[in-house]
Amino acid sequence: MKTSNALYIGLLALASFAGCSKDHEASTPAAAAWNYENTDWKTLGYADCGDNVQSPVDITTASDVKTMLPDVAYNFTLFPMKIVDNGHTVEVLNTGTNTVTVNGHTYNFVQFHFHHHSEHSVNGQAYPLEMHIVSQDPNTGTLVVLSVLFQESGTDNPFIATVFNNIPAQKAKEVQTQEMLSLRDVLPADQHYYTYIGSLTTPPCTPGVDWVIFRQPVTISTAQLAKFAQLYPANARPTQPLFTRVVLED
Repeated sequence: MKTSNALYIGLLALASFAGCSKDHEASTPAAAAWNYENTDWKTLGYADCGDNVQSPVDITTASDVKTMLPDVAYNFTLFPMKIVDNGHTVEVLNTGTNTVTVNGHTYNFVQFHFHHHSEHSVNGQAYPLEMHIVSQDPNTGTLVVLSVLFQESGTDNPFIATVFNNIPAQKAKEVQTQEMLSLRDVLPADQHYYTYIGSLTTPPCTPGVDWVIFRQPVTISTAQLAKFAQLYPANARPTQPLFTRVVLED
């Protein structure tokens, strides 16, 4: 799964350059309310949501670039869960010292959250749920997001049980729990992945996000999925055009 940093950087740079418009300018959008009923967020003042380096995308395996990608490294330790229902999703905030290293760059874990159904799709097919593990480079502020896709099963996922059993009844209120989590417990056994340069999938849709999407899904029970769907029956942004970007696949 390992390859040289030069090859990896070169391929990602090609993907990023191919998707970036020459007239793209950073913008500071108005703090307008947004929702998933109308996802044309550019009209609300979030200009970046209309550029051509947006996420999520449909991953078409017949046309992505097969290569050997570097392993993703983790420093994941147990941390006490702080959780919030922020009105758009359920989010768990970092309260520890967890880090992710991608291509030699180390990012501090910030939060993870969920989308129902999945935002990314593979060959036109969405998954029932997607979890985004968001981490940030402390020096540059750039983001990497690890994406875990879920498929339904008859058995509860213990990691998901801990999270979903502690969803606060009151929205927008952070609750510090005594429950301990390790992000290792939610990652798939097979660490092969897709990667591309995209954006945040919610306003302000900031571009330049490095996406790592694990190819192997993990399981979630039908009952657990239904519990989340009661709160958020549809909190997924539609897939965005890939334009001339490329998706790399290990």
